[in-house]
Amino acid sequence: MSTPDLRTEPPGLPADVAARVRTLADQLHDAVRDEMLRKDPAPEVLALWQAAKMINAAAGGLDDHVEPETSAHTSRWVEVAFNASDIADTALRIAGSRMSLPDAAAHVERADVDALDVPFNAATAFAAKVELTPAHDGEEYAPPVTVAVDGDPARALTVAGSPSPRPYTAGQLLRVAHHLDRLGAVLGDVVIAPIDKPTA
Repeated sequence: MSTPDLRTEPPGLPADVAARVRTLADQLHDAVRDEMLRKDPAPEVLALWQAAKMINAAAGGLDDHVEPETSAHTSRWVEVAFNASDIADTALRIAGSRMSLPDAAAHVERADVDALDVPFNAATAFAAKVELTPAHDGEEYAPPVTVAVDGDPARALTVAGSPSPRPYTAGQLLRVAHHLDRLGAVLGDVVIAPIDKPTA
C-alpha cells in the first residue's frame, strides 16, 4: 500500500470522498466569485466564500503554496480552523445587523444561561481582562492596551487609563460573547478537571 500524500489527502478521509468534496468546494467558489469581485460584497456572500475555502482545505485542497511534507497535516487543519473562525465572525456580524444592542444583550444573556448546561464544556467565560497589542503601523509600536470585559449581558468594556470605549454594535457584542465562550471552553479543558460522566 502506498503512503498517502498528506498534501492532498488528509488522514482519515478517503481519496475519492476528498475529491468529490473539493469539487463541491470549487462549485461553491465559482457560484459566488462574481459577487465577491464587487467593490463591497455582501457579508452573506463573504460567508459562503469563506465556507468554500474551509471545505477545500478540509478536503486536502492546496493553497497557492505547498508546505513541507512534515507540516502539511498541521498546516491544513490550522487553515481550516482560521477559516472557521472567519466564518463565525462574519455570521455573527450578519446576525447582529438586524438587532438592536438591547436585543443582542438579551440574546447573550439567554446564551449565558444555556452555556452553563452544556455537558461537554468544562467551563465558559463571561468576563475577562485582555491585553491588546495594537497592530504595527510601519513606523512605531503603540503600547499594549488592557481591556476589561464585564460579565454582564452587555459585556461592558473598560479600557485601563483611557476614556470609555466607543459604542459598539450588536454584531460586535455577539462576537465578543462568542469568543469569550470559546476561550472559556478551552481554558476550562486546561485548568479544570473533567467531570466524570456515568457510563451506560
